[in-house]
Amino acid sequence: MYKYDLHVHTSQTSPCASMSGAEQARAYKDLGFAGIVITDHYYDGFFEKNASPTWSESMDKYFAGYFDAKKEGDKIGLDVFQTAEVTLASLKLDYLVYGVDPNFFYKNEKLFNLSEKELIDLVHSAGGFVYAAHPFRGDKTECYPYGNIDGVEVINGNPLSNNILAMEYAKERNLLMCSGSDAHNKGDAGLGGITTNIKVKNEVHLAEVLKSGKIGFANTKTIRGRNL
Repeated sequence: MYKYDLHVHTSQTSPCASMSGAEQARAYKDLGFAGIVITDHYYDGFFEKNASPTWSESMDKYFAGYFDAKKEGDKIGLDVFQTAEVTLASLKLDYLVYGVDPNFFYKNEKLFNLSEKELIDLVHSAGGFVYAAHPFRGDKTECYPYGNIDGVEVINGNPLSNNILAMEYAKERNLLMCSGSDAHNKGDAGLGGITTNIKVKNEVHLAEVLKSGKIGFANTKTIRGRNL
């Protein structure tokens, strides 16, 4: 059985994180995970602050945390995959993109300026899926108005995430489900993630694994102490 965390941040790219990509890789290796997906925050402010002559150079800066984690992962035997947690400027909602080729983000500029439907249609055209990231956060008892999503992050490691409501929302609508720690700091690793008997080969293969439904959850306890 393989364990993968689908929601991990790095300090090189996400200003709210305190662990570098390499530190995250070592933490997950120590916990027995087979791999992680680096999902740093992709939003208009990052690219305004890190403006470069070309979009390719901007994306190189964005993926700095991933590159660091991948380099360390290759050394210690941990698979490291790349994607993004996209925040749409118009909605201020967060979306996890899975199953797209790494070049997807280099080919398609400024995803944060798209509407929800435009983002999802673009990801679908590349063979990927879009999940609502931690849709119930804090004291929210109603989901954000996600209208076209493929799935829901039903277990998120942040203590403010209401995973019970997220699970109920996904089941009621027959949506795909995933889990991630939303790891930013020391001690966050392993609070979420999936288990599967299928070894994930790459980012595109991850979409097939998620769609197959042949996954379990690496941590089924919410931070609030309730079992799912």
